[in-house]
Amino acid sequence: MELLRFACRVMIGVCFLACGVAFSAEQPHFKTPEEAITAYIDAVKKQDLDAALATTAVDRMSKDFDFLDHADRLKAITIAGDMPATDPFFTSINKATNAGLFAKRIQLLIYSLMTDTTLNDANTVILSEHPTAATDMYAALRAERLSGLSIARIGVPHPAQLNASQAQYSFARGAKVYGGDARTERVALLSFEGRSFLIGFGFIRYGDDWLIDVQASALADTAFLGAVKEITPDEFEALTRE
Repeated sequence: MELLRFACRVMIGVCFLACGVAFSAEQPHFKTPEEAITAYIDAVKKQDLDAALATTAVDRMSKDFDFLDHADRLKAITIAGDMPATDPFFTSINKATNAGLFAKRIQLLIYSLMTDTTLNDANTVILSEHPTAATDMYAALRAERLSGLSIARIGVPHPAQLNASQAQYSFARGAKVYGGDARTERVALLSFEGRSFLIGFGFIRYGDDWLIDVQASALADTAFLGAVKEITPDEFEALTRE
């Protein structure tokens, strides 16, 4: 998951360094992962990117990143990883990159809700093979449609796996790299225009607060860059019961 996280960031590119994303002056407090998910989806529903980013660990991850610990954990160094958080300039670069990655996830969330075009983590739609894809997407992508988005359920993906000692060890190490105390995952069943979709989230705990570190769940095998997939309520129930 860590290698995929940073490989995907190369694809996104350094253009987000100039994205000019604003941040909330005061970080909201979320005592549970469920509270953070609810606020995140509500922000997307209200078309408020700043509010969505305020539910994430972008600030803390960017300034608390332990470059040496991360290299030791992966046994590798990648240019797609964060810079050492040793200088305000480096931290600003980390922050812009991490914020841009969340913006990309929200983009793919919207694409996968509103269109039938397959655009997952690394897919490109070839127009010679799908001649109407661009015009179809252009017609379908309307921000006002997000007002119909809601959360039907929130659950723990594969609880036995999540609570296993190996997963807990990996989560603890992952949280420590970014200055956190613990890490976990959740999945949500989204309702949108009469259809149900699965979305995943990862969280890092800082003190008493849970913040989103990724809009994906490794345990539920959701798309790393945020595309959701259609699922039935019964399938969601099975996913959160096993």
